[in-house]
Amino acid sequence: MHVQFSTDSLASVDCDLLAIAFGVDLDADLAELEAHFGGQLSSWASARKFKGKAGSSLSIPTFGKLAATELLLVGIGDGGADAIRDAAAKAGRAARTSQARHLALALGQDASDTAAIVEMVPVGNYNYERYKPESDMTPALEQLTLIGQAETGAMRSASARGQTRAGAQRWARDLVNHPAAEIYPQSLADEAARLAEHPDVTIEIWDETRLEAEDCVGILAVGQGSDRQPRLIHLSYRPKGAKAHIALVGKGVTFDSGG
Repeated sequence: MHVQFSTDSLASVDCDLLAIAFGVDLDADLAELEAHFGGQLSSWASARKFKGKAGSSLSIPTFGKLAATELLLVGIGDGGADAIRDAAAKAGRAARTSQARHLALALGQDASDTAAIVEMVPVGNYNYERYKPESDMTPALEQLTLIGQAETGAMRSASARGQTRAGAQRWARDLVNHPAAEIYPQSLADEAARLAEHPDVTIEIWDETRLEAEDCVGILAVGQGSDRQPRLIHLSYRPKGAKAHIALVGKGVTFDSGG
Protein backbone atom coordinates (compact mmCIF):
# COMPACT_ATOMS: atom_id res chain seq x y z
CA MET A 1 0.00 0.00 0.00
CA HIS A 2 1.41 3.35 -1.06
CA VAL A 3 0.93 6.21 1.41
CA GLN A 4 0.94 9.86 0.38
CA PHE A 5 0.09 13.16 2.05
CA SER A 6 -2.07 15.98 0.74
CA THR A 7 -3.19 19.45 1.75
CA ASP A 8 -5.79 19.68 -1.03
CA SER A 9 -9.39 20.56 -0.25
CA LEU A 10 -11.72 17.68 0.60
CA ALA A 11 -13.85 18.23 -2.49
CA SER A 12 -10.89 18.03 -4.89
CA VAL A 13 -9.30 14.76 -3.73
CA ASP A 14 -9.76 12.22 -6.52
CA CYS A 15 -10.19 8.78 -4.92
CA ASP A 16 -12.55 5.83 -4.70
CA LEU A 17 -13.52 6.48 -1.08
CA LEU A 18 -13.15 9.68 0.94
CA ALA A 19 -13.48 9.08 4.69
CA ILE A 20 -13.91 12.12 6.92
CA ALA A 21 -14.03 12.20 10.70
CA PHE A 22 -16.94 13.92 12.42
CA GLY A 23 -17.36 14.65 16.11
CA VAL A 24 -20.39 15.55 18.14
CA ASP A 25 -20.49 19.08 16.65
CA LEU A 26 -21.77 17.61 13.41
CA ASP A 27 -23.15 20.73 11.73
CA ALA A 28 -19.87 22.62 12.11
CA ASP A 29 -17.86 19.68 10.79
CA LEU A 30 -20.13 19.30 7.75
CA ALA A 31 -19.89 22.97 6.79
CA GLU A 32 -17.01 22.54 4.32
CA LEU A 33 -18.90 19.96 2.27
CA GLU A 34 -22.46 21.17 2.70
CA ALA A 35 -22.32 23.61 -0.23
CA HIS A 36 -21.35 20.82 -2.63
CA PHE A 37 -24.48 18.87 -1.68
CA GLY A 38 -26.87 21.79 -1.94
CA GLY A 39 -27.40 21.90 1.81
CA GLN A 40 -28.75 18.34 1.90
CA LEU A 41 -25.85 16.58 3.58
CA SER A 42 -26.88 17.49 7.14
CA SER A 43 -30.47 16.41 6.58
CA TRP A 44 -29.27 13.14 5.01
CA ALA A 45 -27.11 12.39 8.05
CA SER A 46 -29.86 13.42 10.46
CA ALA A 47 -32.45 11.21 8.75
CA ARG A 48 -30.13 8.26 9.23
CA LYS A 49 -29.46 9.07 12.89
CA PHE A 50 -25.77 9.76 12.32
CA LYS A 51 -24.58 12.01 15.15
CA GLY A 52 -20.81 11.65 15.00
CA LYS A 53 -20.56 9.24 17.90
CA ALA A 54 -17.39 7.16 18.12
CA GLY A 55 -17.78 3.86 16.27
CA SER A 56 -20.55 5.10 13.96
CA SER A 57 -20.33 5.62 10.21
CA LEU A 58 -22.46 6.58 7.24
CA SER A 59 -21.71 5.91 3.57
CA ILE A 60 -22.96 8.36 0.92
CA PRO A 61 -22.50 8.22 -2.89
CA THR A 62 -21.22 11.55 -4.17
CA PHE A 63 -22.82 11.40 -7.64
CA GLY A 64 -20.09 13.63 -9.01
CA LYS A 65 -20.55 16.39 -6.43
CA LEU A 66 -17.02 15.65 -5.16
CA ALA A 67 -13.96 14.29 -6.94
CA ALA A 68 -14.27 11.18 -4.75
CA THR A 69 -16.64 8.43 -5.87
CA GLU A 70 -17.99 7.68 -2.41
CA LEU A 71 -18.06 9.56 0.89
CA LEU A 72 -17.81 7.94 4.31
CA LEU A 73 -18.67 9.90 7.44
CA VAL A 74 -16.88 8.33 10.41
CA GLY A 75 -17.80 9.26 13.96
CA ILE A 76 -14.98 9.96 16.40
CA GLY A 77 -16.92 11.42 19.34
CA ASP A 78 -14.55 13.57 21.37
CA GLY A 79 -11.67 12.85 18.97
CA GLY A 80 -9.47 10.87 21.34
CA ALA A 81 -6.54 8.74 20.14
CA ASP A 82 -8.51 5.49 20.44
CA ALA A 83 -11.40 6.94 18.45
CA ILE A 84 -8.99 8.01 15.69
CA ARG A 85 -7.49 4.49 15.54
CA ASP A 86 -10.95 2.90 15.41
CA ALA A 87 -12.05 5.33 12.70
CA ALA A 88 -9.01 4.45 10.59
CA ALA A 89 -9.78 0.73 10.92
CA LYS A 90 -13.44 1.32 10.07
CA ALA A 91 -12.43 3.27 6.96
CA GLY A 92 -10.14 0.42 5.93
CA ARG A 93 -12.97 -2.08 6.29
CA ALA A 94 -15.36 0.16 4.36
CA ALA A 95 -12.78 0.41 1.57
CA ARG A 96 -12.70 -3.37 1.30
CA THR A 97 -16.49 -3.59 1.33
CA SER A 98 -16.85 -0.97 -1.41
CA GLN A 99 -13.89 -2.49 -3.33
CA ALA A 100 -12.01 0.78 -3.19
CA ARG A 101 -8.37 0.75 -4.24
CA HIS A 102 -7.65 4.38 -3.25
CA LEU A 103 -8.77 5.62 0.16
CA ALA A 104 -8.37 9.23 1.27
CA LEU A 105 -8.62 10.01 4.98
CA ALA A 106 -9.33 13.26 6.78
CA LEU A 107 -9.53 12.30 10.43
CA GLY A 108 -8.48 15.59 11.95
CA GLN A 109 -5.26 13.85 12.90
CA ASP A 110 -2.03 15.46 13.95
CA ALA A 111 1.50 14.20 13.36
CA SER A 112 1.40 11.93 16.41
CA ASP A 113 -1.50 9.95 14.94
CA THR A 114 0.15 9.16 11.60
CA ALA A 115 1.80 5.84 12.50
CA ALA A 116 -1.35 4.56 14.21
CA ILE A 117 -3.58 5.52 11.28
CA VAL A 118 -1.27 3.95 8.69
CA GLU A 119 -1.24 0.80 10.83
CA MET A 120 -4.98 0.56 11.42
CA VAL A 121 -6.22 1.20 7.87
CA PRO A 122 -4.74 -2.07 6.47
CA VAL A 123 -5.73 -3.86 9.69
CA GLY A 124 -9.34 -2.94 8.92
CA ASN A 125 -8.85 -3.67 5.22
CA TYR A 126 -7.56 -7.19 5.90
CA ASN A 127 -9.47 -10.09 4.40
CA TYR A 128 -8.35 -13.73 4.19
CA GLU A 129 -9.19 -14.88 0.68
CA ARG A 130 -6.39 -17.33 -0.09
CA TYR A 131 -8.72 -20.10 -1.25
CA LYS A 132 -11.40 -18.02 -2.95
CA PRO A 133 -11.74 -18.06 -6.73
CA GLU A 134 -10.07 -14.99 -8.17
CA SER A 135 -13.42 -13.80 -9.52
CA ASP A 136 -14.82 -13.69 -5.96
CA MET A 137 -11.92 -11.82 -4.36
CA THR A 138 -12.28 -8.22 -3.25
CA PRO A 139 -9.40 -5.88 -4.12
CA ALA A 140 -7.02 -4.84 -1.38
CA LEU A 141 -6.23 -1.19 -0.81
CA GLU A 142 -3.44 0.08 -3.04
CA GLN A 143 -3.18 3.74 -2.07
CA LEU A 144 -3.85 5.74 1.08
CA THR A 145 -3.91 9.54 1.07
CA LEU A 146 -3.79 11.38 4.38
CA ILE A 147 -5.44 14.77 3.98
CA GLY A 148 -4.47 17.80 6.02
CA GLN A 149 -0.77 17.06 6.42
CA ALA A 150 2.19 18.06 4.30
CA GLU A 151 4.76 15.38 3.54
CA THR A 152 7.89 15.62 5.67
CA GLY A 153 10.68 13.28 6.65
CA ALA A 154 9.00 12.74 10.02
CA MET A 155 5.72 11.85 8.31
CA ARG A 156 7.41 9.35 6.01
CA SER A 157 9.16 7.78 8.99
CA ALA A 158 5.88 7.52 10.92
CA SER A 159 4.20 6.00 7.87
CA ALA A 160 6.95 3.39 7.57
CA ARG A 161 6.52 2.41 11.23
CA GLY A 162 2.79 2.03 10.76
CA GLN A 163 3.18 -0.12 7.66
CA THR A 164 5.72 -2.33 9.43
CA ARG A 165 3.33 -2.98 12.30
CA ALA A 166 0.42 -3.58 9.92
CA GLY A 167 2.52 -6.04 7.92
CA ALA A 168 3.41 -7.98 11.06
CA GLN A 169 -0.26 -8.20 12.03
CA ARG A 170 -1.23 -9.34 8.54
CA TRP A 171 1.49 -12.04 8.65
CA ALA A 172 0.26 -13.32 12.03
CA ARG A 173 -3.38 -13.29 10.97
CA ASP A 174 -2.55 -15.24 7.81
CA LEU A 175 -0.81 -17.89 9.93
CA VAL A 176 -3.86 -18.17 12.17
CA ASN A 177 -6.21 -18.43 9.21
CA HIS A 178 -4.19 -20.98 7.23
CA PRO A 179 -5.64 -24.52 7.52
CA ALA A 180 -3.78 -27.10 9.60
CA ALA A 181 -2.78 -28.95 6.42
CA GLU A 182 -0.71 -25.91 5.46
CA ILE A 183 0.57 -24.68 8.83
CA TYR A 184 2.01 -27.48 10.97
CA PRO A 185 5.07 -27.49 13.29
CA GLN A 186 7.74 -27.57 10.58
CA SER A 187 6.03 -25.13 8.21
CA LEU A 188 5.43 -22.77 11.14
CA ALA A 189 9.13 -23.02 11.97
CA ASP A 190 9.96 -22.27 8.33
CA GLU A 191 7.76 -19.16 8.49
CA ALA A 192 9.43 -18.07 11.73
CA ALA A 193 12.86 -18.55 10.17
CA ARG A 194 12.04 -15.74 7.74
CA LEU A 195 12.10 -13.32 10.67
CA ALA A 196 15.80 -14.05 11.13
CA GLU A 197 16.38 -12.09 7.93
CA HIS A 198 15.73 -8.90 9.92
CA PRO A 199 18.59 -7.10 11.69
CA ASP A 200 19.42 -8.25 15.24
CA VAL A 201 17.09 -11.27 14.99
CA THR A 202 18.31 -14.85 15.45
CA ILE A 203 16.42 -18.14 15.56
CA GLU A 204 16.98 -21.58 16.98
CA ILE A 205 14.67 -24.49 16.12
CA TRP A 206 14.63 -27.69 18.15
CA ASP A 207 13.47 -30.85 16.38
CA GLU A 208 12.16 -33.98 18.11
CA THR A 209 15.68 -35.29 18.77
CA ARG A 210 16.74 -32.09 20.53
CA LEU A 211 13.44 -31.92 22.40
CA GLU A 212 13.97 -35.45 23.72
CA ALA A 213 17.54 -34.63 24.74
CA GLU A 214 16.28 -31.57 26.64
CA ASP A 215 13.50 -33.59 28.38
CA CYS A 216 10.73 -31.48 26.84
CA VAL A 217 8.22 -34.21 27.63
CA GLY A 218 5.15 -31.96 27.45
CA ILE A 219 5.77 -30.92 23.86
CA LEU A 220 6.69 -34.46 22.87
CA ALA A 221 3.59 -35.90 24.53
CA VAL A 222 1.24 -33.47 22.80
CA GLY A 223 3.07 -34.08 19.53
CA GLN A 224 2.12 -37.75 19.67
CA GLY A 225 -1.39 -36.70 18.68
CA SER A 226 -0.15 -35.93 15.16
CA ASP A 227 1.95 -37.69 12.55
CA ARG A 228 3.93 -34.45 12.18
CA GLN A 229 6.78 -34.07 14.64
CA PRO A 230 6.78 -31.13 17.06
CA ARG A 231 9.17 -28.19 16.95
CA LEU A 232 10.27 -25.60 19.49
CA ILE A 233 10.99 -22.17 18.01
CA HIS A 234 13.21 -19.72 19.87
CA LEU A 235 13.41 -16.25 18.33
CA SER A 236 15.65 -13.58 19.82
CA TYR A 237 15.72 -9.87 19.06
CA ARG A 238 18.78 -8.16 20.52
CA PRO A 239 19.12 -4.60 19.22
CA LYS A 240 22.18 -2.64 20.21
CA GLY A 241 21.74 -0.58 23.35
CA ALA A 242 18.75 -2.54 24.66
CA LYS A 243 18.56 -2.49 28.46
CA ALA A 244 15.51 -4.62 29.21
CA HIS A 245 14.74 -8.29 28.59
CA ILE A 246 11.20 -9.44 27.78
CA ALA A 247 10.18 -13.06 27.12
CA LEU A 248 6.97 -14.01 25.33
CA VAL A 249 5.96 -17.67 25.38
CA GLY A 250 3.24 -19.16 23.19
CA LYS A 251 2.00 -22.69 22.57
CA GLY A 252 1.88 -22.38 18.81
CA VAL A 253 -0.38 -25.44 18.60
CA THR A 254 -1.23 -25.94 14.94
CA PHE A 255 -3.88 -28.66 15.01
CA ASP A 256 -5.92 -27.85 18.12
CA SER A 257 -6.68 -24.88 20.35
CA GLY A 258 -4.99 -26.58 23.31
CA GLY A 259 -6.01 -26.44 26.95
